[in-house]
Amino acid sequence: MQSVTALPPIVVSGADHERLFNLASSLEDREPGAAALLGELARAEIAADDGASANAAGMSNLIDFDYDGSVYRDFRLVYPSDADFSNGRLSVLSHVGAMLIGLSAGQSIEWQAPAGRAHRLTVLAVRSAN
Repeated sequence: MQSVTALPPIVVSGADHERLFNLASSLEDREPGAAALLGELARAEIAADDGASANAAGMSNLIDFDYDGSVYRDFRLVYPSDADFSNGRLSVLSHVGAMLIGLSAGQSIEWQAPAGRAHRLTVLAVRSAN
């Protein structure tokens, strides 16, 4: 998967970064989104504490986003075993989930999928799930 434009800066909490890196590393050969997630984690700024990444899409936030012109509201990034798209739980190992990690409201990312199709994702809002 290649970026179409310059990549926006992203912030990931230290706890999320470590757990997600371990997950993606262990599944890199079996899950197509694992390589995308590893790429995003490699360029992420790692927050010293969870508070520094509170405004960024992470594992404990509700996220509203626009993906290729369709708006999705109240989604959570979850680990693959908890994924349930119809109930707003998006696997962080999906391509969209991997691209969401660390983005803040107003940020967009574009990429080209392996099949050659260009995609665009814009985060509309990030808020605490608590």
